[in-house]
Amino acid sequence: MTIREMTVEDISGIALLAAENSGTPWSENALLTYLLRDDTILMVSEDDGRLTGFCGILLMPPESEILDIAVDAGVRHLGIGTVLMSAVLREARKRGTAVTYLEVRESNVPAIGLYEKTGFEPYGRRARYYTDPVEDAIVMRLSLC
Repeated sequence: MTIREMTVEDISGIALLAAENSGTPWSENALLTYLLRDDTILMVSEDDGRLTGFCGILLMPPESEILDIAVDAGVRHLGIGTVLMSAVLREARKRGTAVTYLEVRESNVPAIGLYEKTGFEPYGRRARYYTDPVEDAIVMRLSLC
């Protein structure tokens, strides 16, 4: 497995992966927009030329926010999400980030487990943050210092 920064050539594949993993997936245009920004890191996992996951983070030093993480359903529970998350957090730390936040559906127990495994802790709650279905978000925080 290879972890690397996303390229323009990855956009279609990542958009398909996002569509399979999210009720509100990223469009190709949104991925391109974030890829071209200087304040965003998008990383992908690849195995034998096949994209298996991606993770994005928005930098606002000294803070940052995880934008999204997704792993192909066929290769979940192999540690790919942990490796992707660790890679973007390492890069964010290099670029001056001291603390990272994210929001997660309160019912998304597997994602919460991944985030806790990488050191995130519950920090707050956003009532009715998600739609379709309406659900609260748990805000999680990780100190990178």
